[in-house]
Amino acid sequence: MRRGAAVLLGLVAVVGCVAPLAWPDDREPVTRVLTDIGSPEDSLAKAAEYLDRGDEAAALPHLRAHVRAHPEAVVIRAHLAELLFRAGQAEEARGHFERYVADAQRLTGPAHERLVHCHTRLMAIAEDAGDAYHEHLHRGIGLVLLVKRWEAERPDEVAAEQTLAKAVAALRGAVAERPGDARAHVYLAEAYRRLGQATAARSALRMAKAGLPDAAVTATEREWIREME
Repeated sequence: MRRGAAVLLGLVAVVGCVAPLAWPDDREPVTRVLTDIGSPEDSLAKAAEYLDRGDEAAALPHLRAHVRAHPEAVVIRAHLAELLFRAGQAEEARGHFERYVADAQRLTGPAHERLVHCHTRLMAIAEDAGDAYHEHLHRGIGLVLLVKRWEAERPDEVAAEQTLAKAVAALRGAVAERPGDARAHVYLAEAYRRLGQATAARSALRMAKAGLPDAAVTATEREWIREME
């Protein structure tokens, strides 16, 4: 196995399961290699070769080809999105980050933990584009997800409450831009619920339900709405 392929993949998904992911901007040496799934496809091998040389631009077409052939390749899509972002190809990067979010929401482990990173990237793309709605939305979602991650890592009620308050402010900013937006209200409901504000959570949930159907709301987020009812 080429070293570049190991850097590119870390451990790959096998039968739909996603393993730890080393992002392109990680600087730690990657010692893990691909699990035994045979030789990588030619497009992936070529991408790895170019990344070994430090030529990210040349790797992009090959990563695109692999993702087109394997749209379920969550790990590779993450790398593609990150390299596109770093290359200044924001609109294409945005599409891949959004697809990654939709796919990774239903997963666990490192793939799910990278959702905060993705929302941070989506927030930055929106900010650069002057898109106030998506800037507020992704900031708020990222903060809610950060608090959820803290619960397992380092419970701190004060920090969680302060962060959730910031999430509410950001998501209310998104609602101000698009008052009927279902997605912002889904995460508002979750933030209020975690703050113990049951009445506000129920109101946000009603607004989320009223905004459906909405193509921007992922399948996992629709499930959350049903579970919070």
